[in-house]
Amino acid sequence: MKKPIAVIIAVLLLASALISCGDGSKAVDTAADIEGQNGSVTAAAESTEPSRENTPDNLPSDLDFGEKTLNIIYYGIADSHNYDAVGESGGDIVYDAVYNRNLSVEERLAVRLNWLRGKDNWDEYPAQIKTLMLAGSSDYDIVLMENSRLFQQSL
Repeated sequence: MKKPIAVIIAVLLLASALISCGDGSKAVDTAADIEGQNGSVTAAAESTEPSRENTPDNLPSDLDFGEKTLNIIYYGIADSHNYDAVGESGGDIVYDAVYNRNLSVEERLAVRLNWLRGKDNWDEYPAQIKTLMLAGSSDYDIVLMENSRLFQQSL
């Protein structure tokens, strides 16, 4: 008696799992057969989903800062220079991405990014930023710093 009930429950669970995985629509073939002059040719369906490179931003199209210079101070070690701030064009995928990001921002917003290297000691850099903030300095428009350290400075 227990075996037939167990089988029925197993079948019902399996059926519910199979039913829940489908959305009720037919499967779409991603390739279309096109009859050519010399026989059958298969062409892949083109993707209409935007890629990361051609995704539009949500900024106003007429946003223009009139070539204003934006002074950005960053932690002065080489890794921060290359990976976070300036980058460089030369073959390294990350350096190139950072460099191209900066060019895109400058072009899109009509702004000049002026990267300024801060102290290269992890204890001195937060102190440098704190001194600038307490003095009311307007030398920098943006401070690039690790969140946990910057949070301490904002208190």
